[in-house]
Amino acid sequence: MLSPISFDTDSFENIIEEYRSRIVGIFPDWTNYNYSDPGITILELFAWLRENQQYFMEQLGDDHYREFFRLAGFTPYGRESAKILAEAVHGSFEKAITIPAGTRFLSGGLFFENVQKEFIPSAVISRAKRVDKDGKTEFTVGRGQIIYQDAYSFFPFGKESKIGTSVLISVKGSIPRKKEFRLSLSLLTNGRNPEMEGISENLTEILWEYLSGGIAHPLTVVSDETCGLLYSGRITFRIDDGLLPECDDIELKATLVSGTYDISPVITGMSLSQIELAQIRSYIFPEGFKLAQGNCFPDQIYEIPQEGFLADSIRIETDDPLNPGKIIQWTRTDDFFSCGPEDMCFLADETTGTIRFGNGWHGLPPEGNIVLKSVTGTSGSAGNIKTGSVLKPETPLTEDIKFSVTKLLSPGRDPETREETLLRIIQEKDRIQRAVSLSDYERLVLETPGLCIHSCHAWTEDDEPTTVHIAVRPGDGDSPEALTEREKTIIGRYLENKRLIGIKPKLHSPSYIRVDITVEAVPSPKYRNASEVLEEEIREWFRERKAVYGEALPYNQLLSRLDAIPCVSRLISLSMVPLSAGIRRTRNRALVPPVNGVFLPGRIEVILNHYQAVQ
Repeated sequence: MLSPISFDTDSFENIIEEYRSRIVGIFPDWTNYNYSDPGITILELFAWLRENQQYFMEQLGDDHYREFFRLAGFTPYGRESAKILAEAVHGSFEKAITIPAGTRFLSGGLFFENVQKEFIPSAVISRAKRVDKDGKTEFTVGRGQIIYQDAYSFFPFGKESKIGTSVLISVKGSIPRKKEFRLSLSLLTNGRNPEMEGISENLTEILWEYLSGGIAHPLTVVSDETCGLLYSGRITFRIDDGLLPECDDIELKATLVSGTYDISPVITGMSLSQIELAQIRSYIFPEGFKLAQGNCFPDQIYEIPQEGFLADSIRIETDDPLNPGKIIQWTRTDDFFSCGPEDMCFLADETTGTIRFGNGWHGLPPEGNIVLKSVTGTSGSAGNIKTGSVLKPETPLTEDIKFSVTKLLSPGRDPETREETLLRIIQEKDRIQRAVSLSDYERLVLETPGLCIHSCHAWTEDDEPTTVHIAVRPGDGDSPEALTEREKTIIGRYLENKRLIGIKPKLHSPSYIRVDITVEAVPSPKYRNASEVLEEEIREWFRERKAVYGEALPYNQLLSRLDAIPCVSRLISLSMVPLSAGIRRTRNRALVPPVNGVFLPGRIEVILNHYQAVQ
């Protein structure tokens, strides 16, 4: 670790003494070292300048740290508002409800607003069922299970997600045509990697329709936050086709058309009456709120009259001094170092609650009226409301409607301090930004957004030194899954910006090798379930080797492990027979697979020799 560097180490007196001692070696004829000598006066002037430089070199401000963080590839986190899902709760759904964007809700002194226009139809989900491609019902859940979301786990396309399987969601009530409505789905993640901004891929193609009077009609999917039933989220629909002006008691039908899931989706809840809210309070000033009078001086700082504001929400205007009556729009910047002398920008500091303008070299100082047009405030981390809390509209929408918080989508956050940013840099310094070694490729593949990957192994070959071969096992390891072309495309796109120039990743499915195990043992008389214990011990041994690729399957290791089990009095024999061709054995009877080979348990036979136990 580098030791701290200090610049302000010399005092004015020490600097003068150092320079004065050098005179005799540079100019011996100079003999008057008194303060009255003009040369000493000039020397004092430069000593004073050096002492000032030393002092200011150690006075690092927020702008310096902000630039240091940017050079390191980090930006301090700003304040963020909590986002929640809330369920409409009232006596009946006889009347549809339209909630304009920006409608305010209250809960315990906290303000919430819906971020987009919401429509709650006069309809409820009565049941859901899964049917196979021939139309035969395989599974049904009722209204009670749907309401209480933790009461069931529902595979919409079955545990194996077969092509042609459909899920039918019965809707009791009326849904108007040409009106966007949203279906909220809660799904288990099952170890799936989270989405990454700008990277979202669907593994499958799902056809959405609605059935009215037994006739199927196309259902327009406006947006799908679930990425094809991979994540919890809302799907926005619109009914464009059909014969009736209103759709009464319809069924929403989702059919798996193509593709393969690495892990079959599991639905734990669904609703037509959830809305998304953000813990914010917006202020819009049509006539403008005058903050101050600009004076053309550099580094003008003014306080924003809204506590806990969001920097991105500030809109600032000023009069144009060169064109009377014209308004100038100012833009927010993260730092002034990237701004020129004529750039009309400002910096918003969420910690101090102020905005600052440039100094003339970096950012133009304002002149004239400085007007605030809009700003949005939030409580940050204090706005993380609890599940089950009740929300009421500030202006009643209907007589008895209220909302209950069902899920915290993203927590609120306070502005990140300098120390927190430095700590985050230290914590993330080992995060892989560029794949260099084979282990880098393995770690990046395992974190591919949107996929669930059990294990992987990377290697190179002598005849292809610029190709990195990667065997990838998708899913959760319950079954030997092959890597699909869709999964290869998703992984390849993620690695594209991570690989070194000239290096080409090549993806493969693992070579799954089943091994039949036969063991003969003399059981201990004190144990009755020796056969089950031996079989489970063998399977556990294989599970512990889940990420071992291309390594020999050690015969002696399994032999000694089984022999040490308390229920085994003596191990007579052990046999390992691979069910794949090309597997060779070593002198120690270990099985050697190919470089992408993975051993899996096949048939396990346990023979208990009770006769020798009696002898």
